[in-house]
Amino acid sequence: MARGAAVPDIQFQRGDSEDTRLEKLRRLAQVVQDLSRTLGQSPASGGNGDSEFTMTGPGVLGRLAGTGAANTLSGTDVNSLLPNFSATLKGTVPSPGTLTNNRFLRDDGAWVTVSLSLGALANPTALVGLTAVNGSAGTAMRSDAAPALDQGITPTWTGNHLWGDNVEILLGDDGDVSFVFDGTDAVLTSAGDFEINGVSWTAVATRRVTRGATFTTGDSATALTTPVNDVMVRIPFACTIRKVTVLTGGGPGDCELDIWSDTYGNFPPTVVDSIVAAAPPVITADIKYEDSTLTGWDTAVAAGDVLVFHLDSTTTFHTIFIILELEPV
Repeated sequence: MARGAAVPDIQFQRGDSEDTRLEKLRRLAQVVQDLSRTLGQSPASGGNGDSEFTMTGPGVLGRLAGTGAANTLSGTDVNSLLPNFSATLKGTVPSPGTLTNNRFLRDDGAWVTVSLSLGALANPTALVGLTAVNGSAGTAMRSDAAPALDQGITPTWTGNHLWGDNVEILLGDDGDVSFVFDGTDAVLTSAGDFEINGVSWTAVATRRVTRGATFTTGDSATALTTPVNDVMVRIPFACTIRKVTVLTGGGPGDCELDIWSDTYGNFPPTVVDSIVAAAPPVITADIKYEDSTLTGWDTAVAAGDVLVFHLDSTTTFHTIFIILELEPV
């Protein structure tokens, strides 16, 4: 480097890559080597009055200049150079440090050690509420754990909530009030009286309808004998059979009845379509019968189904009435 020549501007930036930093260090070493040839300290030391600083040793600058025994920088080399960087360099000057696990370079140039220990694992004990809870436990929650929801919260909703069809909204400890949309109609059911917009409504028992059949000789002096003609009834609405009652005339006596059910498309129903299972209406030495338990019965009736009342056997009676109580659904 000739006397009076400008020294190149070498700036170290915070975002420089490792290769870029090494290249700048090599350039810096070259500048130092050039300066060593132009800075005169003893006229006798050189033929032209200049002193030459020898850089052929294994020192850091020698290795940077490529004239030493080694041509690479070790971590120790870099750490020995870093404290010599001036504060006027661009970016924060990192302090010397040793590369170890869990050590990170902070933005102020300091090396810090971060603990990655999670400590012991535990199940959640706090409840999810409406406000944040600052915990104090030194344990971590397991990945498959979930805290319970506080059922005592009183949130103020600010968005719409969508309930699917046939999903009930139940009110009261026992779900005494039910509101549901079945896809067509909104249905409100209450076990007691209720009020809507100041209008009081009185709860009434679910209305039931009756359907049945009569078997008779038309003569009080003549007893029924089987076989007799079946009686067919079509039900125009969907319903549930809730009770069966049998009343007779001319007894006491005995009788057994059966009920068959099928769709209009499969008309007529036959014995294989019986709905009474092993609990048919039976009277033994009596004049009446009723049953609301209907054990084993197929009690569901679709709109348009056909019921057939069949008298299996009888003695003594001249008249037999069978009555079903149906609850529309």
